[in-house]
Amino acid sequence: MTSDVESKVSTAPMPSSSSSPSPAVSAIENEIANYRAITPLAIVSLILGLFSVLAFANIYLAGISVAAIVAGALAIRKIQRFPDLFTGKVFAQAGIVIALIFGTSAVTTMAVAEVVRSTQAKAFSRVFEEAIKKGSTDDLLWYSTNPEARTGKTPKQVSEELIGAGKDKMMAEQHYAQLFALKRAMDSPGSDIHFSYIEGTDDDGRFLLANAVYNLHTIDAKTGKEVEENALAVLKAMKVKEVYEWWVETIVYPYKLGTHVKTAAPVDDGHGHGH
Repeated sequence: MTSDVESKVSTAPMPSSSSSPSPAVSAIENEIANYRAITPLAIVSLILGLFSVLAFANIYLAGISVAAIVAGALAIRKIQRFPDLFTGKVFAQAGIVIALIFGTSAVTTMAVAEVVRSTQAKAFSRVFEEAIKKGSTDDLLWYSTNPEARTGKTPKQVSEELIGAGKDKMMAEQHYAQLFALKRAMDSPGSDIHFSYIEGTDDDGRFLLANAVYNLHTIDAKTGKEVEENALAVLKAMKVKEVYEWWVETIVYPYKLGTHVKTAAPVDDGHGHGH
């Protein structure tokens, strides 16, 4: 009897060690395991995206938009490769979108402004071409004076103001020497001039600027052969009653194509010319 009881006890299955309950994981350990850091590239993309608004002030700053897009794309790629370690996709996407909006808008605005400047400068250049061909020296001086100084005045009145007497006359004639030389060349028999193209435009914040290139055909007095030359008219425009009015700042004659160097803006003398 006793042996039977002992046999039953000894053959009873022992509790398996695998069935014992696992120790509970603390809440702190769970938080540490699930933590993901915001990738710095995402923050950089967002910051650069916001700064890309500066492209409206200077088109060369559109590179900030490009940098924001690149940083955002790299951030998203990094997050996709290591989803358990990094986050910040929303910041990267926001940086890309903002950069695209500011960058493309700035480029479009600048492109439209360039077209407007070029179109207006071409129209004025053709008007000035006719003045060189058919107008007088007084007419050329009138077109070489800014709108505020010439408004309500005839070319003769403007010429008398610009070309005074004595020392002032000598200085004025020196200032307009190349303009007068161009006019003399066009008054020679067989000479002709045509506006060719706008070599470049700009906006200095106060005036619109453009360089108009003219092609000249003159006859050499000694040889009688045709001579081909170029002249450059440096143009400016200012807004008068919501409309841009143009004038000739200076003439470069003869002119070698592509050699004009923009200089610092001189002090205006009231007639649209600097000292």
